Amino acid sequence: MWTEDIESPKAYKIWVGLSVLAGALGRRTYVMGLGKKPTYPNLYVVLVGPPGRCRKGEIMDAGVSLLRDWRDRIRIYAGKLTTPGLYTALLHHTNDPMRVLGGTVFIYASEFTALTGTDATPSRFFDDLCFLWDPEDEVHLVIKGQLGPGGHVATVKNLCVNLLGGTTPDSLTGIKASEIIGGGFASRTIFVVRYESEKFIGRTMATEEDRARDAAMRSRLVSDLGHIVSAEHLKGEVKGTREAWDYYVAWRKQMELAPPTDERLLHYLARKPKHVWKVAMLLSLSESDSMIIEEHHIRRAIELLDMVEPNMTDVYIGLADSLHERMIRLVRKEIAKAGGRMQLERLVRVMGHQIERSALLRFLTHMRSCGMLDIHTVHTSMGPQAVVILNEQAGGNGKDAAYIGPTAAPQEKETSDSPLVCQDELGLHPGLRH
Repeated sequence: MWTEDIESPKAYKIWVGLSVLAGALGRRTYVMGLGKKPTYPNLYVVLVGPPGRCRKGEIMDAGVSLLRDWRDRIRIYAGKLTTPGLYTALLHHTNDPMRVLGGTVFIYASEFTALTGTDATPSRFFDDLCFLWDPEDEVHLVIKGQLGPGGHVATVKNLCVNLLGGTTPDSLTGIKASEIIGGGFASRTIFVVRYESEKFIGRTMATEEDRARDAAMRSRLVSDLGHIVSAEHLKGEVKGTREAWDYYVAWRKQMELAPPTDERLLHYLARKPKHVWKVAMLLSLSESDSMIIEEHHIRRAIELLDMVEPNMTDVYIGLADSLHERMIRLVRKEIAKAGGRMQLERLVRVMGHQIERSALLRFLTHMRSCGMLDIHTVHTSMGPQAVVILNEQAGGNGKDAAYIGPTAAPQEKETSDSPLVCQDELGLHPGLRH
């Protein structure tokens, strides 16, 4: 193993390897079946650990060095992490700033703390990273400072962004970090948190034979990456076998029924299915050119994600404005603005830019179990409607039940003891299924 002389935790080595492989693949392969859009194998991976103890920089430098041998095919961006800096870096790979660009951008942030500065730029950069995690086939970027004071619009096709970074737990604190976590970046990112190296390697003087063996292993790895980057047959859809999909569906049903161990992971858990298929695709292509995802690839992908999740919430510790507290305030604020009660579907729409539907429904379940709110079924001319009510108004006697429908219609009965919500989502009345 080429990295056996690096004292980094095994989890670091695995996720750096996956990140490098994702950087080589870019947008060449994809999986269908998770919505209408293809799912590409790009990853955002951040190694978290105390300074100097886990050798974050050493293992990341080793992995990225392999990609640098193919820098003519893969753009590696390690400059100041700002939106203008990233977009301008794209233009540095062409003599014509108006040219249609394309390809993979690999962001290497060895000191991830640069993203949590005090100015306004990092927050905007994280918003853009959220957008670039799953972009459209064609993206129009405004490049300021190019061709006049107003800049210009560059068209980027098939853009695929990967990110590999490292930081310490204490760096992800404060208001700026809270904006990053709550803004959707965290749900798209695999935080690999470790506090100790898993083994100590007594350093000895390397012999000529050791150096030759190390160089040979590195050469094979670079050659493998070159094959992935350039092989014409490694393009298009990577298909899952029937067994792979059956196992995934069974796992997904079980995951939906199990309550989250930490509400701060709600956003991440909503995107975990995509993470599973991204990793499974990488595992398959690391083994062969078959373009087939087997059941064991899905199993292993889930294992790798499960392995990092117990420590993942450590990156939230010390946040001045935690995701949990932030979501409580946002939900209560929106319902209060509506007079203390609000249709569930309207709340889902209003909160759509902050949190995905499935994550919001899980969060509402938690708030209801804590007595913060209640959910009643109101029978209207449009059929049964779920109404979310702040606990101050969740009396349950139905006398203040608001009619939801045409203004001239009479009040109708509110059922206060209706089960929460439907089997598919929060458990609302079966008639509320979509």
